[in-house]
Amino acid sequence: MTNTLRVNIQNVPCQTTNDLKAWVKSITDIEWDEIENHVFYTPKIDTQKNTYNNQNKHVCLIFKNENTFRRAIDKIPSYYIIEQDNDLRRYRDSEKESWGRELVIQTPANVTVEDIINKYGADIVMKCIQLNEKSRVESFIKLNNLPNNTNEADLRQCLEVHNGLTPKYIYVGLTKNNATGWAKITFHNDEQRDQAAIIYNSQLCDNIFPITIIGKRGLKQKFVRTTVMKNDDPNIRHNHPSAFLTNIFRVTMINREVALQIFSSRTSTNLAWSTPIYYSSDTSQWTIDSTATTTIYRTDLYPTF
Repeated sequence: MTNTLRVNIQNVPCQTTNDLKAWVKSITDIEWDEIENHVFYTPKIDTQKNTYNNQNKHVCLIFKNENTFRRAIDKIPSYYIIEQDNDLRRYRDSEKESWGRELVIQTPANVTVEDIINKYGADIVMKCIQLNEKSRVESFIKLNNLPNNTNEADLRQCLEVHNGLTPKYIYVGLTKNNATGWAKITFHNDEQRDQAAIIYNSQLCDNIFPITIIGKRGLKQKFVRTTVMKNDDPNIRHNHPSAFLTNIFRVTMINREVALQIFSSRTSTNLAWSTPIYYSSDTSQWTIDSTATTTIYRTDLYPTF
């Protein structure tokens, strides 16, 4: 019966159990003592992709009785529920059931998945995936010749103390001989990256320090200085202009009627249940298109698919 009363949810904006308690209460009006157990987990597909920037969590909730389970299913917006089979209620969407409910929305580059969800509502959008996210050239800084005891906290603190912005993520490593360290620091946009480069240049690059390396005659000492490199190569920007102008999302709506209404409107501005978005991009610049699904049963006949 435990599996029957289990709900798997995704895109949960909580990092701790206390945050989860408040979030579940706010969207379902269900008290925490009505929940038997809960587990934060990472899906295998996310682990294989090694995603770094996804701060939202997957959570499994197990309820104490059928009545509470049904209340949760009725109140949790579709965007959060992971499609699955259940003995009490079947809420898994097969491939065929998704036909006619998916749209492709092309937007200016500053639009995010959260903007799409906020525009149409979490009760309308079941799934939203940014298709061109991996193809975008990241805004990052490479720090070379760091002291080999430098860690992520040191680099974050350097920015915080000097009013710098918070990076998306930081990776710190060591050179092969462990003599110096290096770091890749990724930011949300070029402006943040440029601001951070100025801070690191002024705070980390003025002083030289000694390191010990292996030379032809044994160990010797060498003096080095930390350097900052930005990924602002104009050739890269020129060769990938479209990656900086638009975002492309595949959005699965709750039913075909809603998808048809959005597709028919095209500009997505005349929908009674849509919500205005207050940011720099006008939704009249959004382009909405339909999608098509092809199912291959004989992969030997279509080897290149």
